[in-house]
Amino acid sequence: MRSSDGHEVDLLIATEVGYIAIEIEKSKAVRPVDAKHLRDLEDILDKPILHKIVISNDLNMKKLGEDIRAIPAVKFLT
Repeated sequence: MRSSDGHEVDLLIATEVGYIAIEIEKSKAVRPVDAKHLRDLEDILDKPILHKIVISNDLNMKKLGEDIRAIPAVKFLT
């Protein structure tokens, strides 16, 4: 999804109560900067974001911000 003002996220799943926002990175070493598109996304949506997730080739689960989690693609898909 990309807004007219440049906000972008790779996958936005809508539920009745909010959204799940997912950013997909091919990096083997995910960093907080890789989650930049997930920050401030709530400002343009009509419902809250329930989960903010970055999926990558990094093999470690990480916290990339107060409410942003990084999950290895191999674990996300199993």
